[in-house]
Amino acid sequence: LPDLSYLLFSSYREFQQANVFFIQEGVQGITSTQEPTMAIPYWGERETFRHISHHELTHQFQVQKMNALAGDRSDAPEMLLPLWFIEGMAEYYSLRGVDAEARALLRDLWFNPPEEESKKQLEDFFDPGPMDFQHVYKLGQLKNAFLEERFGRGTIQRVLEDAMKKLGTDEAPRSEEHTSEL
Repeated sequence: LPDLSYLLFSSYREFQQANVFFIQEGVQGITSTQEPTMAIPYWGERETFRHISHHELTHQFQVQKMNALAGDRSDAPEMLLPLWFIEGMAEYYSLRGVDAEARALLRDLWFNPPEEESKKQLEDFFDPGPMDFQHVYKLGQLKNAFLEERFGRGTIQRVLEDAMKKLGTDEAPRSEEHTSEL
């Protein structure tokens, strides 16, 4: 594995003002898909720091693993997988499974389904759904947990590996453009 640049900022303001990455409002941490670099601020809360740090480190391992497996067959192998899978995996690992927030969201969507025109509803398993925090991160976390529980521990790693091995073949999956940030 290459050396990793782990940029830790002493405040959220410093994190936003640094010119290392383009950071949109609300982003709590970011990992480069081009080089082994990640950046997070310290919020003053140990558990928040641990969660965001582990989330971004998961992305670092994802990027390095995908690049190693894809070789020169793709400039952006992370683009081949759904964003809910990538971000959901980072949430799943960083929160050590499924957290209470994700469970509550699923319960709410299941027992109190919103109106059809609302974006906050359960979509089909492989449908990317709306590109909001709840659908990408929290429902992605639940989908990753389901895969691990239903098909055995290590399933999401095997999916990641198999997708990268199929790069350049007619079997390669397709997904929408995204970046790895929390």
